[in-house]
This record gives sequence, C-alpha cells and structure tokens, in this order.
Amino acid sequence: MERKEREWREEYEKLKELVKKIREKIREIRGSMIDWYEFEQIIAKYFESKGYDVELNAKVHGRSGATYEIDVLAVDRNFNEIRIACQCKAWEKPVDRDHILHWSKVCEDIGAIPAFASTSGYTSSALAIARYFNFILLTYRNESLIRPTPLGKIIERIERSPPKPKPKPPVAPPPKKELKELLKLIEELKKLAEETR
Repeated sequence: MERKEREWREEYEKLKELVKKIREKIREIRGSMIDWYEFEQIIAKYFESKGYDVELNAKVHGRSGATYEIDVLAVDRNFNEIRIACQCKAWEKPVDRDHILHWSKVCEDIGAIPAFASTSGYTSSALAIARYFNFILLTYRNESLIRPTPLGKIIERIERSPPKPKPKPPVAPPPKKELKELLKLIEELKKLAEETR
C-alpha cells in the first residue's frame, strides 16, 4: 500500500509539473494576460494602497432605482461620500468609447467617480471621452499596473506584488477538489487548443 501511494504521489507531482508548464505556455501565448478575478484583486490592492476601503463586486443602487454590480468600489476612509467605481476588463481588445460612455452614465447614477481598468489599453476615442468625464484610468501591462493620463502618458507604475508561496503538498493523495481543478484546467486547455487552430 505504501509503495502504491508513493507511486501515485510521484505521478501526481509529474502531472502538477506538467500543468505548471502548460500554464506558463498559456500565459506566454496570451501575452501575460491574467484572468478577470486576479485582475480585480490587483486593482483592489491598488486602491487599498491609496488609502481606500475596497469592496469587490459591490451591488450599488442608483438614483434611478437601477442596481449595478461594481467590480471594485473604493470608498475614502475619511469621507464616505467620496467613492470611486472601477470597471475592470481583462480583455484582449482595447476598451472603446462606448464602454467609457456607458460607465460614465452608471457612475453618474450612483454618484461615484468613474474609473476603468484594462489589460489591453484604450482606443484613442476612449481616451478622449475618459478625459472629458475625468476618469481614473489604469492599464495592466508586462506584469505591472500603470496609470496613464487620458492622453496616454504614464504617470505612475505600480509593480505587481510577487505571488505568495504555495504550501507544500500533503503526503496523502490530494482531495477531490484538486482533482476537479486539474480536470477543469484540462478542459480549458482543450478550448484554448481549439481557439488557436
């Protein structure tokens, strides 16, 4: 029994190493893209570092009676009425003017300062509209977060904090949750392979 468990552990470690290499290749293929969840976490940490209390995926009611989900809601710690509503987009295409215009209307309805964060930048018309509505713009590039002015000039670079070290794997076989995650990753890899054909 002990020998079987050791063999299983060795196979499991080989599979984990393979998954790690595959993830690195996916990141390379996608140009260091990150998923939406990780991106929202990075943006939340940015606003926290600036002295704001942050809520992710906050449900906010507008004056119109509509309810909106805000990716990152940053509230000033001293003045609760100062709120920044940040829409986060981990897309491959740049954000266009229609998204900026829509978000400006949402922020007007909820009484918040408009902000937008993108992994792919902004079109020139989006930058012009953002300047008109006094948006806070953030862009994620090359493993760091930059804050361009509406004209595209970088005024601040925020380095992405290194990932926390992962705990060592348990001696016993992994729980079903880890196996499910591996199966989910395999499905994602199949989809990526179909997309790149």
